[in-house]
Amino acid sequence: MNYWDLPPSLRREVDAFRFKTQLRVRFVETDAQGVVYNGSFLTYLDVARVEYHRNLHLLESQFPNKWWDGTVAETEVDYLAPARFDDVLTIYVRCAWTRRRSLGFSHLIFNETTGHLIARATSGHVTLHPDTREPLELPEPLRERLTAFDGDRILVGDAAPRHERPRLGQGDVPDEVRRYHFKDSVRVRAAETDAQGIVYNGTFFTYLEVGRVSYIRTLLGQTVRNVAKQGFDISVAQAACQFRAPARFDEILDIHVRIARVGRSSIRFDYLILTRSSQRLVATGDTVMVWVHPETRRPIAVPEWLRERIREIEGAAAIVPPLAELEKAGA
Repeated sequence: MNYWDLPPSLRREVDAFRFKTQLRVRFVETDAQGVVYNGSFLTYLDVARVEYHRNLHLLESQFPNKWWDGTVAETEVDYLAPARFDDVLTIYVRCAWTRRRSLGFSHLIFNETTGHLIARATSGHVTLHPDTREPLELPEPLRERLTAFDGDRILVGDAAPRHERPRLGQGDVPDEVRRYHFKDSVRVRAAETDAQGIVYNGTFFTYLEVGRVSYIRTLLGQTVRNVAKQGFDISVAQAACQFRAPARFDEILDIHVRIARVGRSSIRFDYLILTRSSQRLVATGDTVMVWVHPETRRPIAVPEWLRERIREIEGAAAIVPPLAELEKAGA
């Protein structure tokens, strides 16, 4: 990426970051479309944040008396362009905001091979007691080092952004589940957990995909890998997940899926992930999928026959305007 080739607005955005790191795309991080799998981006964000913390001497190996732990509370990624095997990616990361018990990071990912900005992402984190896992106030050594490095770029307290998505409580779950007419399930494998003994945050994008693909398979009445034969393909444009409680090895998770809205060429899916045994809310999420031409990869309209099929399944709960209405409005 040549900084001076970037548009002025993007240069200003990059100027807000003081830390960056690089990695090279591995084959295992790509998918059947030949591009980096959407869930792999969460690993990239994690790699960059760890290196950011290393730079500030905040890792446990660098901070022997560290009395706090941290966990990811929410993540959102906007996918702007693809990356492929062996591409070199530059990941910018900065602390964007702090509150009493939480902090947030902003990320930019550039593909050095193509020179394109390929993703923007945000992540929210909470600090926890390492034994009780109860929330802690942001430790002063952490706050001091973040402030010393990122300075007045950090929004503090009431200036920090608020949640745009509604936050469900456990008591809201029974009523919310009734809005969902489809579900699938997974059993947590050991490989999907991390050093904290819980499901790794990046795994949840895979769980969203499990539910989404199963729903689409039912919607289309055929295997999803054959959709190109009907003249379209499906690509993830945006994905977000809010992590509400931990899940552990061998637990069965029910993934509830619904379509909330259909635009001209996009479909928004919403998700609830609950433990089978106790119906504990583990995560909520949403993804925006774009219908694209299988060869040009340009957006195409979601056909009327598919809109009608969605109306049959979702009823009045989903916003599914007729295609002709959207075309007339220029949406």
